[in-house]
Amino acid sequence: MGAGGGVRRRARRRGRTVRGGLRLHRAPVGGTEGPRSRGNRRHAGRRRHVRRARPGGPAGADAARTADRRHLRVPARRRAGGVAADRVRRGRDGGPRDRGRHRRGGRRVRRPRGRETAEGTVRSERRPVVIDAPEPLAGRVAVVTGGADGIGLATAERLAAAGATLVLVDVDPALPDIATTLADRHARAVLPITADVADDTAMADGFARVDAEFGRVDVLVNNAGIMTPHLVPVHEVALPDFDAMLRVHLRGAFVCARLAVPLMRRGAFGRIVNLTSVLGTLGLPGRSAYAVAKTGVIGLTRSLAVEGGRYGITANAVLPGWILTGRLRARLAAGTLDHDRYAERTPVGRWGDPADVARMITFLALPASGFLTGGVFPVDGGYCVRGDADEDIGPVHDRQEVG
Repeated sequence: MGAGGGVRRRARRRGRTVRGGLRLHRAPVGGTEGPRSRGNRRHAGRRRHVRRARPGGPAGADAARTADRRHLRVPARRRAGGVAADRVRRGRDGGPRDRGRHRRGGRRVRRPRGRETAEGTVRSERRPVVIDAPEPLAGRVAVVTGGADGIGLATAERLAAAGATLVLVDVDPALPDIATTLADRHARAVLPITADVADDTAMADGFARVDAEFGRVDVLVNNAGIMTPHLVPVHEVALPDFDAMLRVHLRGAFVCARLAVPLMRRGAFGRIVNLTSVLGTLGLPGRSAYAVAKTGVIGLTRSLAVEGGRYGITANAVLPGWILTGRLRARLAAGTLDHDRYAERTPVGRWGDPADVARMITFLALPASGFLTGGVFPVDGGYCVRGDADEDIGPVHDRQEVG
């Protein structure tokens, strides 16, 4: 018998078992450590891998095998040649934790980022969002309808200052000169499209030009509109006037959104901002056709928000109050509007400026506003929240209704 046998016999007499040159302390009856095992601290780091034997019994075969493999301390995923099923880190949904990678045949493969859609994989553009960046819209293309004056022109100025390439749509024949002025002032490419937003053929040609020249549309501002020609009650509204209101405000916004959404979905990014009015939430006499059209724009906005959300597209409506645009200034000069009356009705005590509305539109067009969608944002100086109506809607009855 070799020397190894004598070592094992002496170890057994002392309450230990020797396997492969490693001393395994056998627990005495009662399950507590004896004085000899407590005194031997040389293998304390190794003994934590050894399973305790049953009281009074020898150390189990599993404990001996574990101790023999003490030098094979290799992660389970490497021993198995892949991710071990019992060692996969779980995510919140109980499935394997997804960090953008998975394994094929033991090799790490980077998973492509994007969304699976009916058209295929849409690659999302994940850019770092820096709200205070000097040009947060650099590389983006913004289409602004009604961009020749008023709120549209003020919005185009701010979008260009934020770095966006501009496409201006208007029926004003002076639009090319306005586009040239903007391009020189901001050193941006500005494409003028002289067309009626309600003409689907002309707008289809216009968006085809945008696609051919820039290859994308990131921002759409539906601002084009017309004013109520006459303040008359609903039973006196001429049907051609009613149709014109719906055609420009509602059909125009619908046509432009219908053409812009496919280009936005292609780039997995889009910001649609529709201009409505205080008349979309309040009732004022003599403006029923205008109110119907602007209320319809709010409904369109909500539908676009739901349909586009999974493609990186947001849609919001901006609700201006009484704004000193060129058309309203003309009415003030003609005496058909009372400046002081509406300024007093507004809690902030003044009329708004087109730049007030343009700031809100520009914010909603930024990449940083991606969690805002389907909203209606008033820029009215508090006009809509003031409860007392002071506009004459008819004579006051002497008798009060009871019941």
